Amino acid sequence: MSEDSPHRRPIRVAIVGTDAIARDSHLPALTALAAEQPLQISAAVDVNAGSVEAFCADAGIGHPYTDLDLMPAEQRPDFGPDVASSHEAQLRGPLDDLRPGRRPCSSSGADDRTSLELVAALYKAAFTGATVRAGEIGSGDPYYSALHGSAADWAPEPSAVTA
Repeated sequence: MSEDSPHRRPIRVAIVGTDAIARDSHLPALTALAAEQPLQISAAVDVNAGSVEAFCADAGIGHPYTDLDLMPAEQRPDFGPDVASSHEAQLRGPLDDLRPGRRPCSSSGADDRTSLELVAALYKAAFTGATVRAGEIGSGDPYYSALHGSAADWAPEPSAVTA
């Protein structure tokens, strides 16, 4: 089956954490991506059972979990869960290998590139409100080199520390 085939199996992802970041940023971005390409949000995880059940019911996600170890064993997402609080946690291993020039041991380079492209697409979709298609972010795109895409005022001002 070709890479562009409309019949290829969807990429299965899971969301960890069901608070405001997941509801307001990750879920809309993943939902937009799923509408345009083969991507399925297969599960969500949160320590608060009521929160994850409501999140899944509202989003049409069929598998709420409160156990982060159980979810991947049962749902088998295609790569690490989309952790709303930290993409660094997902990509720490591959990045630790890539910085000194080693091939990532956790998976193939293609798998890691797919993960990085998905994270960049999520950020671009969240910042721009536009659907981002697979392979769209290339070297000329501002989101290729920075997750904020050079957006002005993308981070809050640091607060002054008082004694």
